[in-house]
Amino acid sequence: MALSASEDRFSKVFDASPSMIAISTAETGHHYDVNNVWLKTMGFQRQDVIGKTALELGVWPTPEDRERYIAAFQAEGTLRNYELQLKTRSGEVRTFSTSCDEIIYDGEPRLLMVFHDITDHKKAEEALLRSNENLERQVEERTQELKRQINATERAKAELEESEHRLMEANRMLNVVMDTIPVRVFWKDLDLNLLGCNRLYAMDAGYKNPRQMIGKSDFEMGWRNQAELYRSDDMQVIREKKPKLGFEEPQTTPDGDEIWLRTSKNPLRNLDGDVIGVLGMYEDITDRKNAEQALERAKVEAERANQAKSQFLSSMSHELRTPLNAILGFAQLMEHDPGNPLAEAQQDSVNHIKTGGKHLLGLINEILELAKIESGHLELNIESTSPEDVFYDTIPMAQSLAEKRGVTLRVPALEHAWPSITVDAMRLKQVLLNLLSNAVKYNVDDGEVTLECHKEEKRLRISVSDTGDGIPEDALAELFQPFSRLGQENGEIEGTGIGLTITKELVTLMNGEIGVRSVVGEGTTFWVEFPLADTPSHHQEDAGFMDGKLEDAGHQGKVLYVEDNDANILLMEGVFDQFANLQLITATSAEEGLEIAQQEKPDMIMLDIALPGMSGTDMLKTMREKECCAVSVIAISAHALPHHVQEGLDAGFDAYLTKPFDMGLLMHELERVFGKVDVID
Repeated sequence: MALSASEDRFSKVFDASPSMIAISTAETGHHYDVNNVWLKTMGFQRQDVIGKTALELGVWPTPEDRERYIAAFQAEGTLRNYELQLKTRSGEVRTFSTSCDEIIYDGEPRLLMVFHDITDHKKAEEALLRSNENLERQVEERTQELKRQINATERAKAELEESEHRLMEANRMLNVVMDTIPVRVFWKDLDLNLLGCNRLYAMDAGYKNPRQMIGKSDFEMGWRNQAELYRSDDMQVIREKKPKLGFEEPQTTPDGDEIWLRTSKNPLRNLDGDVIGVLGMYEDITDRKNAEQALERAKVEAERANQAKSQFLSSMSHELRTPLNAILGFAQLMEHDPGNPLAEAQQDSVNHIKTGGKHLLGLINEILELAKIESGHLELNIESTSPEDVFYDTIPMAQSLAEKRGVTLRVPALEHAWPSITVDAMRLKQVLLNLLSNAVKYNVDDGEVTLECHKEEKRLRISVSDTGDGIPEDALAELFQPFSRLGQENGEIEGTGIGLTITKELVTLMNGEIGVRSVVGEGTTFWVEFPLADTPSHHQEDAGFMDGKLEDAGHQGKVLYVEDNDANILLMEGVFDQFANLQLITATSAEEGLEIAQQEKPDMIMLDIALPGMSGTDMLKTMREKECCAVSVIAISAHALPHHVQEGLDAGFDAYLTKPFDMGLLMHELERVFGKVDVID
């Protein structure tokens, strides 16, 4: 009767194990018994397995796998953590860590084989970042499984006192299972002395046999430096009678190294439900922790490099735009000086200066914009936009270019109404203008450029076609590479080789696609596609650039200009020499500017941002605090990146003009303050 009960209890422990367990005959390898986990994992029914060998079941992927396994077992007479692959009934090949021992079961020599499925672990090594959530779940599941096993063992001990042999056999079976599980398991009494542990836990502590650990405390382990930390967690679990799961903590190894653990602890209860200690388990997560720390260091380095790149962009923008401001500013001043009109030859020279300056400014803007895109600093305003609005804003500029080349611009896209798309309207204008200008520049004389539209499911395709020479197929791969001009480097057509690179990046950032079709001798078609919008669009206004002229007006006033660059001061003095009703006062530092502002009470102040000593922004703040600020304070700066402009407006400037400044925008600000400005004839 006792023996039957003992076998029943062993069967429960056998089936409750979370690992695959199989018992086979020692000589022939026929399956004597397998647990439910084995059947579930391998996909067999019990009646299909009992009495058959693994070869008959077809679970070996290859005969060589079986031969290696048998040879390894025969060489040692036992196996520990032997890695192999088995094929399930459905044909899936999975990886297992197995241990094999010869035992006496039902009075006969048997082979006890414990398989732990490590397929997911193998995959987890290739996906470390995704393993965290799975690891927490596995820790929780394994903790619950171990609690059930330990409770089952305790019940088995109390109930199998009449059958010492069966009790020892069941305990041995449980120890094999515990030692096979690739986690560290331990349980302590209320005094926090060890009641038991598995082999991996003992090895971490520097012991070979788990029995050597019984009765010891954390102060007697290699991790005595963390003993107080561990015991504090243990007491919390016992006191609150609640588990503490999935937390990370350090551990000192017997060799003095520090590793990291992911630990879970649960109250250990007896059959009556009383807490009699703590049950814990942990896994070594040192590799994952090191990877996280390496990732964090890499992130810091990337942020540092990104910041350095931003500072470089800011510096480049300032250093290049400052002299260009003088070049374009004096050219505009000479062109529109009514008191000293230019001769025809001089006007041609000034036009060449302006054209070259604008080309240089365009090159600077394109290089800086490409750098902004690459560094992730480009700001986009993605919203519902009407394609027709963008066409109407872009076509006049493209038409002007086409007329100079004698190219006909056809716009079938305006013959129909098109649904709105989700883009940044300003950037879409930039994209289309680049494609249209390229179609004009690289066209033949008296050629044609066509702008078309097509709706394709939930996207809108915009195409720009030309009748130029076309692009050879072997050159298309270089088309969007920076500074690649496909053999036009020494040609007469101006270009930087950056425009298409920026165009492609902008289209991608706006969730669009760009493509090209070309036939040598016939022409080229570039197309862009963008998703349709769910809501109606609204019109976007676009400001012109450097096309302003001095207008007649008439209101008296003082303007203070604070600037440390002599050429820029000379340029601004030349501008204001033409205004009969405005007086320009200059200062070369913020400190000097503050004194003049308090004495002269100007109606308007123009401030450079990057002044020596106190910055223009600090000067504005000081004027606000002393209440000596003019009616309008305008920033004029070579710091022209979008975040510079926004920072200036946020600081309280009424307007922010970038260098080279647009004479028309400057006139707009003067007229906003003074109404009209008298130009000296």
